Amino acid sequence: MDEPLYLLPQTERLLRRLESLEAPLVQVWGWPGAGKSALLRALLEKQGTRSQGLSLGELSRDGKIRETLEAAHDTGVRWLIVSGRPGEALK
Repeated sequence: MDEPLYLLPQTERLLRRLESLEAPLVQVWGWPGAGKSALLRALLEKQGTRSQGLSLGELSRDGKIRETLEAAHDTGVRWLIVSGRPGEALK
């Protein structure tokens, strides 16, 4: 279920916090219905061309992660955003 952003007053604060992180991997965790999807959508919208959304299917193909990371680096993308649990695909 998509949460309307007006129901998430903490969105701007959370976006500022995420944007300040230097970590190569950030996992957003929360209870179902807590607003994770809305937060990730807001990050995609706010970052514009500096972000790219990916599906878990894209990560499951052999070599796709490396190709995606290289392409992101070449084009200046800072945020690769995946909704779901990538698990072993990121190892």
